[in-house]
Amino acid sequence: MQASNQDVTLADVRECLVKRFTPAATVASARSLLDNHKQEKQFRDIASYVAEFDRICSLIPDLGCADRIHRFISGLDSRLLLRVSIDPLTGQRHTDYDRMRTAALNSGAEMVDEIAGILNKREHPSKKSKAGPSSSKQQQQPKAGGHSKGPFKAPRSKAVVEFCKAHKLCMNCYQKDAGHMGKDCPHASASGFPPGFVGGQ
Repeated sequence: MQASNQDVTLADVRECLVKRFTPAATVASARSLLDNHKQEKQFRDIASYVAEFDRICSLIPDLGCADRIHRFISGLDSRLLLRVSIDPLTGQRHTDYDRMRTAALNSGAEMVDEIAGILNKREHPSKKSKAGPSSSKQQQQPKAGGHSKGPFKAPRSKAVVEFCKAHKLCMNCYQKDAGHMGKDCPHASASGFPPGFVGGQ
């Protein structure tokens, strides 16, 4: 037998032996397993999916690289499919199985971290989201002597009403000789007591 000019590696020898001695029934069974190999149905994590996929492929000696890549992607969880199907370096579909395999493992780990972060936010919401409606109402209340933001007609005590009538003040905005009544006041409601008022509510 003539010696070849090319160096023969141990991997080459193993591949030839596997192709020569793997029973046809074993190959057919492995192809059937590969057709039904789905991450969503059988595996909760990408690492288990990859390990079983590689084990099945080792029983199919004549499985080409393109066919292997196609079957790998076809069985992926739909949430990982878009992350893995395209090689980020070339912008094209993967042509190297080992590169795609590594990308799938990395993307799977990233997705687990993202889901864990979402669940953590749901279980531990920020303090801002816990603030009740009473706190927001307190922030909108006007300071003493100021005016509210809207045309709210503030209720007045009997003493304040009598004082406003005596001094010709609008009972809403406390303006003198305003030319309108409190119920028709176009201005924002004044808080506190009118200027010069002395007495209780």
